Amino acid sequence: MTTNFFQRQERARRNTTLLVVLFLTAVVVIIGVVYWPIWMLLAFFQDLNSDHPPPRRPSPYQSEPPLERPVPGYGDPSGPVPFSTKKPWPTPRFPKPDLEKGYGYQESQVRPREEPTKPLSLWNPWALAVSAGLTGLIVGLGSLYKTSALASGGKVIALQLGGEPLTMNTRDFREKRLLNVVEEMSIASGVPMPAVYVLRDEPSINAFAAGFTPEDAVIGVSQGCLDYLNRDELQGVVAHEFSHILNGDMRLNIRLIGLIYGLFVLSVVGYYTFYFAARSSSGRSSNRGKGGQLILILILIGLAFYLLGAIGVFFGRIIQAAVSRQREFLADASAVQFTRNPEGIAGALKKIGGLREGSVVRHPAAGELSHLFFADGMQRWFGSVFATHPPLDVRIRALDPHWDGKYPKVKPLLPPEEAPEPQKAARKPLTLPGMPQLPVPVILSAVEVAALTDQIGSPSEASRSAAAAFEEQIGPEIREALSDPFSAQAMLLAFLLDANSEVRSRQMEAVQHQLGPELAQTVLHYYPWTGTVSLGCRLAIAQLSLPALRMMSRPQYLGFRATLEALVRADNRISFDEFALEMVLQKHLDRAFGVRPPRLRAAEQTGESLREAVLCVLGTLAWQGHDHPEQAARAFAEGLKQWNPEARASLPERNSCTMSRFRQAVELLERTRPAVKERLTRAAAAAVSTDGQLTEREYALLRILCAALDCPLPMLAAA
Repeated sequence: MTTNFFQRQERARRNTTLLVVLFLTAVVVIIGVVYWPIWMLLAFFQDLNSDHPPPRRPSPYQSEPPLERPVPGYGDPSGPVPFSTKKPWPTPRFPKPDLEKGYGYQESQVRPREEPTKPLSLWNPWALAVSAGLTGLIVGLGSLYKTSALASGGKVIALQLGGEPLTMNTRDFREKRLLNVVEEMSIASGVPMPAVYVLRDEPSINAFAAGFTPEDAVIGVSQGCLDYLNRDELQGVVAHEFSHILNGDMRLNIRLIGLIYGLFVLSVVGYYTFYFAARSSSGRSSNRGKGGQLILILILIGLAFYLLGAIGVFFGRIIQAAVSRQREFLADASAVQFTRNPEGIAGALKKIGGLREGSVVRHPAAGELSHLFFADGMQRWFGSVFATHPPLDVRIRALDPHWDGKYPKVKPLLPPEEAPEPQKAARKPLTLPGMPQLPVPVILSAVEVAALTDQIGSPSEASRSAAAAFEEQIGPEIREALSDPFSAQAMLLAFLLDANSEVRSRQMEAVQHQLGPELAQTVLHYYPWTGTVSLGCRLAIAQLSLPALRMMSRPQYLGFRATLEALVRADNRISFDEFALEMVLQKHLDRAFGVRPPRLRAAEQTGESLREAVLCVLGTLAWQGHDHPEQAARAFAEGLKQWNPEARASLPERNSCTMSRFRQAVELLERTRPAVKERLTRAAAAAVSTDGQLTEREYALLRILCAALDCPLPMLAAA
């Protein structure tokens, strides 16, 4: 590939910026459309407030104010008889003309004439403010609601699509094959093993990866993948989804779901506005006058918002297509690099073209999630304008230039007893005294620093082969134990038991107190052979145990976590092996159970604190990888030179490079930009390989650092 892991991470950051720009553009267009219904509503209320009769001009014959006393003869008993010939009212007197104010004007009798109300201008700041505020509030709340609903990770999406989780102890041949492929990819790439889901109601061939981070990622496949794909094709599909996990595409996909839902919420608001306005209109006996006009305007506003939601969905589909198309080509290329078998993923794409159901996902939520899938999950009626994936034939020809353009006829695979899959040549497992078939610690060959760091996030076929060999060497007892949460906890806790009997007795008391006597007995059952297991094998076993451990309840996990910390600190010191196992488990499980460590304050993330963190990391790696101070100083100097050729610093004291300080430094460096992480990993690789060789322990040190920085380092083949 032409780009490494860190460049792809930086591209994902730029794609996030592009997504925000496109989303804001869609919101601006929607505000421009919402402006006109709001303007109509303001114009209506202005006309309503100005609706009163004009002032009446006084008559010249009514020149005097009304009399305050009765006219003689009319209601006055002291006056003459009513039928007098004398007129009871005064003779009209016309006022003198006023040359300035007009004829008949009297200051006391004429109300001031009001100026006629000006019509509402087409440009109205109030209408713009109301439309922008209303649109922003609705879209923002909708996006915030959807994003918070997806905060638990990829399992929310898998369950939304009707996925069924697979367990490690399944007896179905196809399901076991899928789990073995995912395990193999996970160990080879250095990514924690994701949970696996199957969409039972989807006969098409499709798959997806979802989650915010690799720790909460899931991989889902349709039932058609299990029914129609062989192992090589399934391996290509899974490798494609793993590339989305490694490239940082999942977080972008989650954000895209939240933003598109915010645009869609406008349709919901418009629907309910129209619904209640229509009900109010049908319930009134008469809709004449201003009340009827107001209801009519509300109905029109409801229809407008409903149509605006359709416009929002239109823009959402455009954003989906703009962001996700090119990533599919990159994921296909990554899958080929991973498996070294382009026929696998190309064969899966060809079967999609030959299958009647294709890759269409029938679930109602498939539209908003279409950019997650391996192939387009929607039936497109308007060509490729809204397609979130490149055309099928284009993807196939990029993988197989000599393809004849014909799709094969697809039939379900026969059951294994009728058509068993070809088995690989059996490899004799390595055995250790008292230990069921685990690999011996090995010395890895010398690795060039640049080539080693280039493998971060880019697993090769050699890494996959090494992972497959490791899986073959694991005995059935260990594999069965890793599929159950109870025994998986016991095995991992057994790795932390101290060789000192006094310390070990305190550790066992903590296990019995926190988790019960039954689990304590299981821990003692696994303890005899744990001392012969290398650090790299322990980390790989911990990685395989993650799906089973995620099945625990939150209280169970909190108890396991407390026991883990108690065992690590039982002797009042923390070795690197203990720290490595504790950090890997907590990093990959804390998010799944909603346990997050406190974040560092922004004030602590300064240039000086970054420099101190880098020196702490390089110093810890130098002391952990070398016994003599001269060798440690040389390794530190080489790493510092790789970090910054102009930097000058001395090797920190051994007692200052503690595991607690190392962890604080890594937590600070975890939130830096990909370019900073790339420099740091190159410096760390230079520090641990100064002598021209990379031992298994040094490789484990480097792999722990990369895992803490969310830069997974693939498994390397043994020498």
